[in-house]
Amino acid sequence: MSNYYARVAPRILISRSSDYSNPETRPDTVDAYELTPDEYMQRSVQVDTTLTSLDLDEFTSIDSITVKNKSTTSAVNVLLTLINDSSSYSGLITWTDNVAGTADTITTSSGDFKLAGGVPGGFVRVTGGSNSQAGRYMIYSLTSSVITLAINDELPGTTGADAGAPTLQFESDVCIRIPADSVLVLGASVRPASGLSMQAVTTASDVDVIVTGT
Repeated sequence: MSNYYARVAPRILISRSSDYSNPETRPDTVDAYELTPDEYMQRSVQVDTTLTSLDLDEFTSIDSITVKNKSTTSAVNVLLTLINDSSSYSGLITWTDNVAGTADTITTSSGDFKLAGGVPGGFVRVTGGSNSQAGRYMIYSLTSSVITLAINDELPGTTGADAGAPTLQFESDVCIRIPADSVLVLGASVRPASGLSMQAVTTASDVDVIVTGT
């Protein structure tokens, strides 16, 4: 059962006047993003020009992350892992462990890796299955049915068809820059186990972080 109720309501006023009178947009027309998280975390952090990290392991899933950069002079980079699709491919996956110098591949007989969120330069995280292929691998290229891994990412397990039900989760490591005196709002697409890292671009910055989830 939810312990909290959270509302993320973007308010954007656009006006030709510095006092925002006679706005050309109506913020009350923007629908609120309503959540029912089990827990939340609120932190005020000084972010240095070296990485400052927040542990999000208390969450099993994220509903929202809001990061407010309070500095009036320095931008802040936010580094995190975004989750695309996570699906079970029962009896559908074939692993190909090629010879050294040739990239390994993952093939599905049904489904669409592109629609699932796979992108070159992103990652596929494998769990489960019968061929001991668990791990996180960088995607060099892909089609709808074939993932070609980066040349240095080798499949460790048994080659061939997987009789089990491996789960493939597509992920992207991203860096998002928050300009001075600006805010970043993200929805339910952040991987908690990867944490949240921040780095001020020019000078140390005070940052407010609110995370909701379960």
